[in-house]
Amino acid sequence: MTTSGLKRIKKSTMSELIIDQMLQMIDQGIFVPGQKLPSEKELAEILCVSRPTVREAMRSLVTMGLVEIRCGDGTYLNDSVKLISEHFKNANLLKHFSYNELIDTRLMLECETARLAALTVTEEDVQNLERAYDEVAATMDVPDVEFHRVDARFHMTIAECAKNRFMKEILSALQDLLVLINVSVPSGQEIRRQSCASSRAIVDAIEAGDSELARQLMHQHISDTGSNIRRLHWLEDNDS
Repeated sequence: MTTSGLKRIKKSTMSELIIDQMLQMIDQGIFVPGQKLPSEKELAEILCVSRPTVREAMRSLVTMGLVEIRCGDGTYLNDSVKLISEHFKNANLLKHFSYNELIDTRLMLECETARLAALTVTEEDVQNLERAYDEVAATMDVPDVEFHRVDARFHMTIAECAKNRFMKEILSALQDLLVLINVSVPSGQEIRRQSCASSRAIVDAIEAGDSELARQLMHQHISDTGSNIRRLHWLEDNDS
């Protein structure tokens, strides 16, 4: 009897199971945008879990942009139907593709995007790139999710410089997935400094019109990020 098709089952935490259940209820319309959710205490009783577990799940949903916590009022689903459906779709996509597949795809697309950007960059593009880089440079002390969102905007600015609308749309979908992945990766000061330095080098190469250097620097930038993600999830798999 062959067992080659069997795959190792990853152990889920209680908070992850709560998040999956909440996402399903949102997708099914049981919870609707703008609705106030049951209190932390009520959810803990309904789900038969501890309040700290519910709290951890809510923090993750806030990070994903699905809910907002209003001080003194309660927790509400985000009003944007599109945001909720996109995050649900992305969360499910992550279950079907490996981290290696996503990182390798990013390498193929974004290295070429950086190369094209260096060949087609305009004065207006330069101004946009500098603004995007300034945002990256200002993320040393912001929460992880904001750091990753700013980094995603920086990469999308480069995509805009490449003047390929179809590639930009593909990268936009990929960046949404990457933000979901990256929020699980601790981004300490050293990682942020390295990211900022490599982002500066990429901008300089694009502005100088050096397409091959821009491609090489982007490859290194994404490879470094990918190594952090692969290392973290390798450790998680070996701990489970």
